[in-house]
Amino acid sequence: MAENYIAENNLGGTREQQVAAAAKGLENLAARGDLQGLLHYANMNTAKPNADGIHDVSNKSYYSPSSVGANNAHNNDAVANQNSLNNLGTAGGNNIRNEFSQQSGAAISNFKNQGTSTSNVVNNSAKDAIVEQNANRRMGVNPSSYAIQDASKSGNELAKEAQGLFDAMSKK
Repeated sequence: MAENYIAENNLGGTREQQVAAAAKGLENLAARGDLQGLLHYANMNTAKPNADGIHDVSNKSYYSPSSVGANNAHNNDAVANQNSLNNLGTAGGNNIRNEFSQQSGAAISNFKNQGTSTSNVVNNSAKDAIVEQNANRRMGVNPSSYAIQDASKSGNELAKEAQGLFDAMSKK
């Protein structure tokens, strides 16, 4: 309240003189029973009201030095807090981004390795099959003449088929 009184009445002098004059002015209002005046100083901001009684905060010259200092300190704290939050967000975002890059890089690498491994197995199997087929051709066995094994056949029937194939191969 005293700050508002000092600012509105443009009290000069030292800080002690300003506070003493404000206290005296507020005391006079109280002594007169001027509740409207007291409420005015209690509720106003630290800007001087214009002719319409509206507190015009655009006129910075009416701010008291202490309220300007407090306001600046508050703003500085707010900026520092915002910067801290921004830094936390950036650090957290970077951590997530780095972790994702490492994990996705590892996953892609694993996928490529598995693809290469699978491809090698398929290629080797195909090569083995071709080698086996060529060997059979050299022995005169036509791969298309192999009997497809039927799960319903007995062991003796399968053995007879195998013996027949063996006999056919050994005759050529």
